[in-house]
Amino acid sequence: GMMDGSRFQDFFQSMYDGVLITDRVGRIVDVNQKSCKMCRCSRETLCAMSVTEVVPGVDQSLLDSVGEALQADRHVLIDTSCRRFDETTFPCEVAVTMLHISEEGQYCFFIRDVTDRQEAEQRLRVQEEELRIGEETLQASLDQLRSREVELARERDLLQLLMDSIPDRIFFKDSECRFVRINATLAHFHGLSDPLDSIGKNDFDFFEADVAQLFFEDDQKVLQSGEPVLDKMQKIQRPD
Repeated sequence: GMMDGSRFQDFFQSMYDGVLITDRVGRIVDVNQKSCKMCRCSRETLCAMSVTEVVPGVDQSLLDSVGEALQADRHVLIDTSCRRFDETTFPCEVAVTMLHISEEGQYCFFIRDVTDRQEAEQRLRVQEEELRIGEETLQASLDQLRSREVELARERDLLQLLMDSIPDRIFFKDSECRFVRINATLAHFHGLSDPLDSIGKNDFDFFEADVAQLFFEDDQKVLQSGEPVLDKMQKIQRPD
């Protein structure tokens, strides 16, 4: 059967949302405790007002269109703000339904405070913005890195060009005595068509073992002492 008055009041007062019941022109006829708490005022204060004063986003033209929408069984949901009686406002979501309790019908406004949700959305927006800035920074770093790589490649090419234009035999080795780079003169001396073909090889790939061993020992002295070996005469016998 129909909910009796006291049970209706219990239900009405225990609702999570603030509820304002108004007549068809928006005059407030009843409110629950939650709406008093939200608006920081008494029940008497609210019941002496119109919904348009409490929810500035609701005006007479909206009330008229709400009536039409509700009669056509369409849902009405409004994002707006609600006024507190200490001159502050809070963002809210307002759902409106029709109550067929009296002859002329009444509206029921459910007011939900969405401050927390808006703050969460704002935090999310801030995080997304930080992420976007992070991605842009990363992209800028990558671009910088790429341009540095291009610069290094240009420097390597220039170094190779300088080395290749010198008639002396020039090479770089790593700490394992493997060739890292040689010039065209040395490549020609070793019978290589391209200086790059020397990379990773060592003297044992090009000379008799006893000759390569002598070179290896000289290299080790330089590595261990950190001192240059200067004016050293080396006699190299080619296979031919």
